[in-house]
Amino acid sequence: MKPFETIEVSSEEALTTFDELLKKYAETLKYPFIIGDQQDFERFMDIIEPPADRGTEFISMAMELDVQEWFKEKNLKKPKALAKEVQPQDGWATMTNLLTGELKPKILIGLIEIAKPWHIFAKLGFGYWNDCPEPHVHVALHQYWNEKFGTIPVVVSNDVVECSVPKPPTDTPAVLTLAGEQYVYCYDLVEQGYGSKSKLAASLVGARVWYFWWD
Repeated sequence: MKPFETIEVSSEEALTTFDELLKKYAETLKYPFIIGDQQDFERFMDIIEPPADRGTEFISMAMELDVQEWFKEKNLKKPKALAKEVQPQDGWATMTNLLTGELKPKILIGLIEIAKPWHIFAKLGFGYWNDCPEPHVHVALHQYWNEKFGTIPVVVSNDVVECSVPKPPTDTPAVLTLAGEQYVYCYDLVEQGYGSKSKLAASLVGARVWYFWWD
């Protein structure tokens, strides 16, 4: 049995519906998250491993995790400079067919009962495959970024996480540090994406959306 309920909406309605459900979250404690279309949902259900304790142990592990020490253990090295002519991240990739560029006709939105938005990774058991971090690491890092930039996960799909960023960094030192952090969290951003941490850093300047995926 899945640990969340779902509703189906059109792509055009998805973000508006998400915002409406988010406004009710403090009252309902049911946090909305965009999953994607039916194919995304099926892949997502194959990947997650919701724990029997509803994520309690993962949340406890996250509270004990020293985020800066974790970065150090991952040999975090920030880029030395910003690349030129790289546009900030924009849009929500999960709602678009990457082959055609068209919006997916229907989108599933999950509603999951959690105390904090970043607890979603614990209750879903999201992580552990390929280079994707363990659930408690997702929890700890997303709480850390929430405290710094106000981020919340909007999309949690089969192997993708997309975040809303209300207070994105704009000064170069902060952006370079963030790029180093994001790289050790999600190597594919560079290895199969931007090609360098400098380009990743440039994409983060003022970006209101963050995209992560683990191939």
